[in-house]
Amino acid sequence: MKDYNVRGDRRLFAIATIVLSGVIGGTSLLRLFGYQVGVHTPIPYTVTLQETFYDPQGNASPGGTTTWAVRSDGSRLLRIASPSHVQRTIELPSRDRVTVMDNLSRKSTLPNAFRDTRDFIRDPSSDCLTSITGTQVGPGEAVTGRESISGYRAVRVSRGDRTSWFALDYGCAEVQTEISPPGKRTLRKMLVSLESGEPGADLFTVKDTYQEGPPSGLAQLPGGTVPLPFQRLDQEYQIHRAGK
Repeated sequence: MKDYNVRGDRRLFAIATIVLSGVIGGTSLLRLFGYQVGVHTPIPYTVTLQETFYDPQGNASPGGTTTWAVRSDGSRLLRIASPSHVQRTIELPSRDRVTVMDNLSRKSTLPNAFRDTRDFIRDPSSDCLTSITGTQVGPGEAVTGRESISGYRAVRVSRGDRTSWFALDYGCAEVQTEISPPGKRTLRKMLVSLESGEPGADLFTVKDTYQEGPPSGLAQLPGGTVPLPFQRLDQEYQIHRAGK
C-alpha cells in the first residue's frame, strides 16, 4: 500500500526549521529557500457532512457524504461517498494530487498539479476568509455572522448563493453549508462528525494494486466514449506526467 504520510519528513522539517531560522551573511535562509514568513501551521482535523437536496417545493432527497481531512503537514483530503462510488482526492505538500476511485480500484496522479496546499487551508485568525499563507481563499466572500453549529463556535461566510459555516476552534473546518440557486434545487450539508487531531492514515492510503491512469479512467463512461471535459483533463494529465 502507498501511505501518503510524511511523518518521517516532519522530523527532518523540525530540524530544518531550526537550521533555517539562522542567518548567514545577513540573509535569512528562510527567505533564501522561499519559505514564507508568518505562515501558520495547519490545525489537523477530520470533518464529515451529510448532503441533502431540496427541490423548489421543499421535497427532500438524500445525497452522499463529504469528508474533509487536513494534516498538520499541509496535506488535504476530500472524500465524496455515495451508494454508487467513493472518490478521494489527496493533495500533498509536494503539490502532487492523487484522485482515487476506490470502487474501481483506480487512481490518477498529477505531479506538481497546483499551488501550495496551504493556500487553500483557512486561517481562523482571519475569520476563515484567508488561508494560513495569507492568500484569499474565496474571492468575494464576506463574514455575515457568528453562530453555534452543533455546539461548535462558527463563523458564517457568504458569497452569492452559497453560505458556509466554519468552526473557529477546529482550523476552520466546514461544519455546515447551504447552496440555494434561485428557482433550482437547494443543497444543504449538515455536520455528521468533527474530530480534532491528525486524520486516520487510512484516508491517505492507496493500495498498490490500484491501477494508475488518466482521469477518464476513473469514470464509468458508456460505450468507451471520452467527453470533451475528460479529454482536456487527460491532456493535462499527459503534460504533467511527461514533465514529472
